Amino acid sequence: LATGLYAVASAAPGWQRNLAAALLQQTRAVVAGRSAAALHGLPGIRHGRPEVLVPSPARSSLGKVYRSAFFDEVRTVRVAGFEVTSPAETVLALAASMPVHRIEAFTDDTLIRRTATIDEYLAILDRIDGRRVRGAAPLRRILAERCSNGYQPPASELERLSRRLTDRP
Repeated sequence: LATGLYAVASAAPGWQRNLAAALLQQTRAVVAGRSAAALHGLPGIRHGRPEVLVPSPARSSLGKVYRSAFFDEVRTVRVAGFEVTSPAETVLALAASMPVHRIEAFTDDTLIRRTATIDEYLAILDRIDGRRVRGAAPLRRILAERCSNGYQPPASELERLSRRLTDRP
């Protein structure tokens, strides 16, 4: 698959094999970005090229590699045998490259399914406070709305969109 990295010939090629190979190619790495979102089951995310997070600059022929100065502080969970960034960390990573309405949907999805809490999101934002992290500003605004008294996450995408229209005409 890559220099010094082999796969058993009888093992069927697939996304999970490619993801495992991308992780094994790095000294220290966790699944991140869209790959983590796919493993967490976030709506509308499909399997694509593997994405991993590492503590120091690295390259990979098998997937996309992101470097984080906060690598040791990033919260992880195990999903399908992989070490994956937590749902809240994953949403922050996606916020750097996706439109606000998708980030709202992901945030609400994690809150409804109780895979993340507002406190987890706020702890991440506190950790990166004062540093220029792409996606942090829109996520901060989304969370400010959700911290208001009596906020209930919408039960469906249609309800979320209708609230957007009525709350912010």
